[in-house]
Amino acid sequence: MTKAKAKINLANGTKVVIEGSPSEVANIVNQLDFKSKEAPRGERETRLKRTKDKRIKTSPTDLILSLADGGFFKSPKDLASIKAGLAEIGHIYPVQTLSSIVFKMVRRRYLRRVKKNGRWVYIR
Repeated sequence: MTKAKAKINLANGTKVVIEGSPSEVANIVNQLDFKSKEAPRGERETRLKRTKDKRIKTSPTDLILSLADGGFFKSPKDLASIKAGLAEIGHIYPVQTLSSIVFKMVRRRYLRRVKKNGRWVYIR
């Protein structure tokens, strides 16, 4: 009786060696699904979890808070300055969008606002 041997490297890095008669090896190899590009469910969830952890929050509120943490609001800033500060880091928002977001941040006491020369300015 002849012996057959198959060495298989799976997509996840696992190495499989199958030994037996030619019909046994062929039967096992046929049972394996090499056509499926999709990772096993557990591996897929782990991969998704990793990508979620690497994501940086990019909501306008989080971006404005990151500006504040960097000292952006040490001096009073108006909405146009906030828009320009966000544009410098690559995030473009219209002033109309920013006004409601900044006002909510004032209500939540993340920022303060004062009237200076008839215009509202925001400070931390």
